[in-house]
Amino acid sequence: MLGGDEVPNSPRSLGFTEAVELKIEVERAVSTLPPQLREMCHALMNMSVAELCRSHDLSRGKVSFQMKKIRRAFEHAGLGEYPQKKARQNQRVSIM
Repeated sequence: MLGGDEVPNSPRSLGFTEAVELKIEVERAVSTLPPQLREMCHALMNMSVAELCRSHDLSRGKVSFQMKKIRRAFEHAGLGEYPQKKARQNQRVSIM
């Protein structure tokens, strides 16, 4: 049963091991980003897009464009559908 704010296949609904694996894979993907995108990624972990725009004097369009680059890098690293992909892998293993 999900808690009030949990979403199926979100990191919150992952088990401990899967959450640790996801954290490692995200850290690995972030480490491959160019410095400017890496800085933005770290900032977005701690603040909203609006706060980032204000604190770094960036337009929302610029942040949105950079976020698309970050998203593509994450997808390229195999993180585009991570929870669903992991669930399918685990399902295959449990069936065999």
